[in-house]
Formats: sequence, C-alpha cells, structure tokens
Amino acid sequence: MDQFISSLPKALLAIIILVVGLFVIRLAQPPVTVCDAQMKIFRESEQKFLYPAPVVNDITKKTVVTRNLQQCRDESTPGGCFDLFQGLKKLAADLYDVPSHCADTVASEKEIQTTVWESMKLMVQIAWGEKPPVSYSLKNRWFDSSELTLFCDLRNQSKRIFGEEAYAEWQNKMLSTLPDAEKMTREQVWPLSVLSTPCDLYR
Repeated sequence: MDQFISSLPKALLAIIILVVGLFVIRLAQPPVTVCDAQMKIFRESEQKFLYPAPVVNDITKKTVVTRNLQQCRDESTPGGCFDLFQGLKKLAADLYDVPSHCADTVASEKEIQTTVWESMKLMVQIAWGEKPPVSYSLKNRWFDSSELTLFCDLRNQSKRIFGEEAYAEWQNKMLSTLPDAEKMTREQVWPLSVLSTPCDLYR
C-alpha cells in the first residue's frame, strides 16, 4: 500500500486526501437542514421559558414553564395562571413559525412534548373543576375568549406536531380521568368539557 501511495502523482494524492478529509468531516458533522435551522431559532426564542438555564455550581434550576405550571395548578385562578398563559401564547406562536414538514423534529423535543400535553391537561382540569359543571353554559368556568383561543392553539399544534391519532388518544384518556366522569357516559362528559370547544370560533 505504501508503495502504491508513493507512486501516485503528488497532485492526485493531494486531491484524494482532500476528498477523504471532506467525507470524514461530513460524516462527523451532518449538514444543517432547514428543520435544524428552524429549531435553532425556536430554541433561542424559547430559552427563557421552555428550556433550563445553564447549570451553575452543580445546581439545576427549574424552567420558567415548570414554575408557572405549578403556580397555575396550585391557584387555578386568572392571576395564578397569568404568567403561564402568557408564556404559552408565545410558545404557540413560535410553534406556528416552524414548518409542518419539520413536525418530526419538533415532536422529538422532550420539552415541547411535556409542555404542550401538560398545559392542555391542566386547562381541561381547571375548566372542569373538582366536579362536573352543572350545565353546558358553565363548562368554561373562568376561561374567556383569550384562554379558549390559547387552548385551541395548543390543540391545533398538538395535532399538527404529534398527529391526529396521538391527540385523539390523549383526549379519550382525559375524558375518562376527569372527576366523577366514571359515573357518566362519554356523551354526558363530552359537552361539559372544554375539550368540546368549537375551535373554529377561536381563530
């Protein structure tokens, strides 16, 4: 092999080395795709809300969305959920900016998975309360058009990113786990849940 290499013209040998080097670099560093670039923009935009701050002195801080979720869960009031809902509105807008053909890339982000599903779950639970709403007209509890628009945005994004089937599976699970839902039929639970919100009215 050494004899063969030494017999090659220096110019040809240089080209071969260059080509091999570029091939190795390409394998080690795959080319940046459009989706990679979009996700980089998304992560930068959501750095303060969705993603954890850098570890300092071996201390990992909770993300802003984690703190906001807990506060909203504990208080279940417009004031207690204000910061969470403001952050989620921005998150929904940032998700809209990522093209649909990048859905698989978005869906692979653990932070997005957790936040979208947990936020919708919390909103469904808040609207339902500790027991079923007494009537269809009261199913939204204290939610107004702003909160319902947010819920619909998150729902649309969950379908777009994770797929209609994943959303349907999650929805059926939610309907069966609401307080006292086990004493009711699905036909009774559905119209009393915020899940039945006609999202065409909130665009």
